[in-house]
Amino acid sequence: KSSTLEKIKNEIRQRTGKPNAREAFSTFWSQAYLENAGWQQEFDFWNRQIRPFIQANYYREIDRFGRFIDRFWLLDLPFVIVFAIDFWTRILSIKRRHRELSWTETILRRWYDLFLLLPFWRAWRVLPVAIRLYHVSLLNLEPVRAEIHRDLLMGLTAELAEMVGIEVIEQMQYSIQNGKALRNLFEPNLLVDENSEVNAIATRVINVSVYDVFPQVQADIESLIHHSINSSIARLPAYQQLKHIPGLNNLPDQLSEHLAKSLSALAYDNLTNMMEDPVSAQITSRLGRNFRDALKRELFSDRNVREIKFLLINLLEEIKINYIKGIEEVGIEELMDKAEQLHRKIENYAKIASPSP
Repeated sequence: KSSTLEKIKNEIRQRTGKPNAREAFSTFWSQAYLENAGWQQEFDFWNRQIRPFIQANYYREIDRFGRFIDRFWLLDLPFVIVFAIDFWTRILSIKRRHRELSWTETILRRWYDLFLLLPFWRAWRVLPVAIRLYHVSLLNLEPVRAEIHRDLLMGLTAELAEMVGIEVIEQMQYSIQNGKALRNLFEPNLLVDENSEVNAIATRVINVSVYDVFPQVQADIESLIHHSINSSIARLPAYQQLKHIPGLNNLPDQLSEHLAKSLSALAYDNLTNMMEDPVSAQITSRLGRNFRDALKRELFSDRNVREIKFLLINLLEEIKINYIKGIEEVGIEELMDKAEQLHRKIENYAKIASPSP
């Protein structure tokens, strides 16, 4: 700094012939001197000889630790005060409208304005400015917001899908391991009574099967029974002899056809009568209870319990591995793309369906 300034002083003193630098500068810029020496000539001298030194002659103060002294905060302070007043005005307004919020939650509603109050990271002040412009529709940040939302959602969705899937499967494994799953199958409070929805659904399915479905497939059942009877009769030695007797060669086919129709009709009549007969219903109910009790005794034997637990736990472990592997192979990004395509289709359909003004 000192050497550059001295060069400037020496050049001016030599140019004007004055021994004092201050007097030399005053003389150089006086009207009388410039008219006498020539304006253009002196300006050329200034731009060629003096201006480069002046441009290089700057300095910054340093503190006792050798760091530059920064007084920008003096210029920034009035703006920070204005931002602080605006920030707290908005915070108080939000607090009055939503009294259930704590002060921390209220401040977080305007978290982006905090960058306007920080004496550091001043470049981040562009963020609250951009958000405010977006709120007043002067800047379109929707693509940026959608991309940030997409990236965050992708990470959270992948982790959430894995955690939920693993947790559900592990709960099932734990329930099987401690025997709770098998016990729940036969707990009295889980076995619904005759008036329950499950029994109503089962009764409805049986009624539809017997009264509606069975008549529609009765011809196929008769054909199956007819074929089975024919196959059985064809293996009899007497059948081969009857085929060679005139007038009796078609008798086996006629008998099997008549027998098939009779058996099919008899089975259908028995089913309908059994459903309408209260005694049959009582026997069927007793059969179901006895079957359930026998199945419970056999399933809860030590050998069967160990084997069933082992097989089910291994099956769930394979499902868990394949589940995680499937998520990694398909990729959350691909699923997100499909979801976005569906949303675009829905928006397009809504635009088409909406009446034009």
